[in-house]
Amino acid sequence: MRVPARSFTLLLLALLALQALPGCNPLEPKDPLDCSIRLDRYDDPDWSCRKASDYAGSCIPADDFQALRCLELDASATLCADERPFRMHVYLTTSGVSFDGQGQTLELEGASRPGFRTPYSRTLSDITVKNVKVRKPGKYGVDLKRFFRGEELEDGRALEGHSRITLQKVEIEDSGQIGIYVGQNSREIVIEDVTIKRAFMGIYLEAGTSESRITRALIQDSREREGIAVDSSHHNIIEDSLFVGNGHAINVYKNCGEVSGQVCPIRRPDDASHNIIRRNVFLRDDVNVAWRQFKVYAAGHCEGIDVVGFWRDHAAHNLIEENRFEDALLDVRDAPVKVIRNQFQNSFFTLGATPPSGDPAIEFTGIIEGNRFDPGSRFQFNGSGILFDEGLEFRDNVDTQGKCLLYGNNVCSGGAKR
Repeated sequence: MRVPARSFTLLLLALLALQALPGCNPLEPKDPLDCSIRLDRYDDPDWSCRKASDYAGSCIPADDFQALRCLELDASATLCADERPFRMHVYLTTSGVSFDGQGQTLELEGASRPGFRTPYSRTLSDITVKNVKVRKPGKYGVDLKRFFRGEELEDGRALEGHSRITLQKVEIEDSGQIGIYVGQNSREIVIEDVTIKRAFMGIYLEAGTSESRITRALIQDSREREGIAVDSSHHNIIEDSLFVGNGHAINVYKNCGEVSGQVCPIRRPDDASHNIIRRNVFLRDDVNVAWRQFKVYAAGHCEGIDVVGFWRDHAAHNLIEENRFEDALLDVRDAPVKVIRNQFQNSFFTLGATPPSGDPAIEFTGIIEGNRFDPGSRFQFNGSGILFDEGLEFRDNVDTQGKCLLYGNNVCSGGAKR
């Protein structure tokens, strides 16, 4: 339902007036979060795990995991080949180890357990998980969370999350919420040749994740949200992957620092910038850059926002290159940006966002170059919030017949005709 602008303005003024009265802020969190207990509830879980080191020198037989059981990966491990699935979930507790599933299935239907999980309060590195199927995990297929209780080093640098964890040839089906959750400040996470189907969300890159690479993934039918969420994460690469029929394919955005929620707090100081999205195929899906642009947040929800207000989503210096959009959408709401050599088939490419009344328009700069639009596709400026001049360059954007498109200040070379 669309609320008339005058009604929304009156509502906003009323909420601000209530906030000014002692004890009368209707949007203030009612119960301050007790950050001291949040991690203790989860780490370390009482799962009565068998240890991988108990199987040193041999593979792990399915016979030992026909009733639901945890395996603590305190050493490298390999599953034995077996036609039966393993009723196993794996707790990653040690750096420098590997898990080879040899194509076997971890069957977790009804177990309310993740397929793989790291500790939330300790940082791990140099782990490889490969050749395994995870079926019907509880909340997450792979849970690489890392929480810091809001702590930071004295010089202001964020604490380091997990690093150099590789997920290779992992298949995840029907996870309760998220296929792969990459926790705060993770670095150099490699996700390759992974298949995720029928999750609420495919992959989530939490705040501060950087230098991670997702390649040759198939992400299909993420029911409610996106195939990949790039939330306040930067310098990541998503390439050579196929997205089919998700709620969204990829959302790149800077969410606010949440001071209410599951853990306290989630700090998100980084912009979702310098990410590369290239050589992917999007079927009936959309890619959104600065997805939270001008979202309305309630007072008390976001760090540093004490009143009801519109969120300014910073997602700049991202590269969208050599992708194919079929029955899809590319929506870019922040700049500078580069959109280069993409193919649009029966798809839309929109640029811009309309700011709230009284706010300055976003000045768009960047390069829109070498894109090809078929007759069923369309480019358009989205709303009135565009300021573009010579800083936003349109070059060599053509239709399928090679005719130069009359968009913006598009200029074609090489003989393309208008």
